Amino acid sequence: MNDDDKLDVTQKVFYSASAWTGITTGKAWNAVKGNETLRSHSYRALLKLASDNEDFAHITSKNLSDLKHFNKWLGITASLGVVAAGIETIREYGKLKGLQGSEKTLQWAVVGSLGAQAGVGAFQALGAVSGRLSANAIFGGPVMGVLLLATFVHILATSYLDMLKKDAYEAWLSKTPWGRGDNRAQWSSNSSFEANIAENREIVRKALFDLNTIINQPTISHELIVKTTAYPQYTHKETVGVTVNIHVPEGATKFPLRVKSNLPFVNDDCILRWKDGVYSVDILSKELPSYLSIQLEYTTSENSKGKHQYWFQHSLKQGATYSAVLDNDKQKQIDSAIATDWQELGSQE
Repeated sequence: MNDDDKLDVTQKVFYSASAWTGITTGKAWNAVKGNETLRSHSYRALLKLASDNEDFAHITSKNLSDLKHFNKWLGITASLGVVAAGIETIREYGKLKGLQGSEKTLQWAVVGSLGAQAGVGAFQALGAVSGRLSANAIFGGPVMGVLLLATFVHILATSYLDMLKKDAYEAWLSKTPWGRGDNRAQWSSNSSFEANIAENREIVRKALFDLNTIINQPTISHELIVKTTAYPQYTHKETVGVTVNIHVPEGATKFPLRVKSNLPFVNDDCILRWKDGVYSVDILSKELPSYLSIQLEYTTSENSKGKHQYWFQHSLKQGATYSAVLDNDKQKQIDSAIATDWQELGSQE
């Protein structure tokens, strides 16, 4: 599991905890919202007024206890929300790298909306825990309106980002010299005619090679190998390994396929089979990692000047089929999880 996955899990834990404590906070609010005095004064102010001012003699110890109980649970709920929103803000901020144009503007809107949610949560938590702000101030219309607006902006910006998200071919086109991306390759500016032609030829060759890499993407599927033992009163199931199926294009079967992973693909505990462009490897192990991380490389032509490389990562909790990871940062994270050297699976010719 890479760092981003860990942050994702942590973020979800805190959001879930905040939702659960929010139920108790809502119940506590019911005991406060009907009393204008409780809503408009802070707990500390009421504590002093109830004992020193006859106009507040109607405030009972139960009223003060209700307000204190509300402040306590609002503080807990808001604090959990601040941590969750803070983690998500960090993760979304990291996605700004490499974005441009409308996508970058929308991503900033996502980051800003999450920052606003964290800011509101921090304001609520500090006000509730300190007892220095009234319920109207930390749970009233204005602060909840800001929170609602930030949530609306987040949902809207995320939805538009999903609509603008480039597929592999659009991302490739934006990086070519004839693309429109800010990070597109530039034609040679060499003053020498021969050098200019050679450099431009290399730029086109690389662009076509990258396109061929996308066209010849493999897919991977895996299924857990489960051993079932039947007993008189129950059935025991135990995961004893995983079968990894690597589906490659027809041209790639003529040349050796190489793989690196966080699991060994070639040893005495592995069973390798191949047929019709599919390499199937049974990896027998009772101690599987949480995620399967794989890097593949192969060529599809004898004349190719390089090998096409692909990265994959997926949870091993259950069977799944998935495609290659295209994000460069995630590819680096997968590299850090890989434990084996290159292992050759051979060709199918």
